[in-house]
Amino acid sequence: MFHELLFALHGFTGNIFVLEGRRICVLKDISFLHPGEVEVLNRLCLLGTSYKYLQDFIYSPTEGSQGLYLQAYCTGLNKVMNSYTQCLVELEKEVMTDQHISLSHFQHQLDKYHLVFPALEQLTEHIKKQKVSGCRILDAVYKYTSSGIPLVKEAASKILKSCHHILYKQLTAWMLHGILLDPSKEFFIQKRETVEPEISKELTVSSERRSLDVYFLNPDLLPSYILSRVAEKILFAGHSVCCFGKDQTGSSTYLGVTTCGQEDYFAQQLFALQDKSFCSLEFEEVIDQIRTSASEHVWKVIVEQANLVVHLRTVKDFYLIGRGELFQAFIDQANHLLRVPPGPATEHEVNIAFQSSAHQLFMDGDQVTRKIYVTLKSGENMISSHCPTSS
Repeated sequence: MFHELLFALHGFTGNIFVLEGRRICVLKDISFLHPGEVEVLNRLCLLGTSYKYLQDFIYSPTEGSQGLYLQAYCTGLNKVMNSYTQCLVELEKEVMTDQHISLSHFQHQLDKYHLVFPALEQLTEHIKKQKVSGCRILDAVYKYTSSGIPLVKEAASKILKSCHHILYKQLTAWMLHGILLDPSKEFFIQKRETVEPEISKELTVSSERRSLDVYFLNPDLLPSYILSRVAEKILFAGHSVCCFGKDQTGSSTYLGVTTCGQEDYFAQQLFALQDKSFCSLEFEEVIDQIRTSASEHVWKVIVEQANLVVHLRTVKDFYLIGRGELFQAFIDQANHLLRVPPGPATEHEVNIAFQSSAHQLFMDGDQVTRKIYVTLKSGENMISSHCPTSS
């Protein structure tokens, strides 16, 4: 009978243990079993029922609930179940060597699983019925890590660590390399593509792709134990690498944290976190380090290397008419040209007038002034200017 019991504890039925509905129990009206023994056996069979349900969930794909996080959940769940199967193997060895083993010994060895299995079954049932997917699975599992039952807390922590392997891989790819590894759209950072026809016509293919990639934070997928301010830092760090990711030739010249040679260090920091119990302070500390490194490099590239202040001064001088005397002189010089209908040489003459105005104000030595080119739109009484190198 003990061999039949071991099969039942593995989720298989036989002559003594049968399936009633979805529950494994002792066949009714068995004469050689005492009612007390039947009660004990039925209680043990509850473990076999739960084990069968969890194994079916792990190895039977559920329609509409596929994804990396679900696979990680099943992997973690299977790791938790391994201790149970190992316990059954040890019991089978004892049955083979000791013919007088008692039923109470089975109860003693398997008693702790009466606390763990119902919680795991309840959690799995919630994920299955509510079709919980993506980072929402992290939230569902995290709630059980606060259980007052140490065994349940330990089991949930193992499953959460398995799910965190996916999370930290996505964080590493996004924050350090600007890559969104999210084929099923499960990550709390998403990419939305918007197309503005009047703008896209004027863009090249490479610049169009970069400008149309809009990344945003999806609060519905953000786990409750990751604070919003931390998620914003994650979004900023990855976005900065995307904006300053590769040069126009497509070579891997990263302008984010990777140019500082710290990507390996930060990757190790994130890798170390995935095998620990989640600590909000420790997690935020690592995220802050990455964000600070990204911020410092963005400042260096934009403000120092690209001379942002010079460009802002140019915008002020030439587009916000900060150099009013130049434009006053230009209006005086070009007034006679704009009074008559434009001809083929009008645009050229207008530019000569602009450079002449700059010469009168001793600005002809200014590099920015020499790069300004005034265009005349045909059929309209308006002019515009552009600066190819400084715009």
